[in-house]
Amino acid sequence: MNNAIQVALTGMRASQLGMDVSAHNVANSSAPGYTRQQVTFAARQSLITRAGMVGGGVETGIVQRVSDRFVGRQIRESVAEKGYYANLNSRLEDIEAALNESDEEGIGQTMNDFFTSLSQAAAAPESQSARSAAVS
Repeated sequence: MNNAIQVALTGMRASQLGMDVSAHNVANSSAPGYTRQQVTFAARQSLITRAGMVGGGVETGIVQRVSDRFVGRQIRESVAEKGYYANLNSRLEDIEAALNESDEEGIGQTMNDFFTSLSQAAAAPESQSARSAAVS
């Protein structure tokens, strides 16, 4: 009789742990990055009695996360790639701001001014002001 109570007790404890883990899964199912958990169960060693073998109940193993390694790797790679492109975008925006291509200013206008000053210096090499403008 004592063994039967022990078997029932181990079964109830295992069931309670299983329900606790299930409740935890339901409560956290909408949390970002949460992966569900599961409990492993195993049969306890049977007892040999005069009447024959009697089960020893259930033993709870570990609570472990259930996850897909492929999906996890894909997520990590995607997050890293997103970071790379966010950084690249930030750097390109900095370059765009530095170049500032508008009608009146920017690298295009600066290049035109530079080549104009070179043309003026080439047309009048004796002019000190034309040479100074080309150099600066």
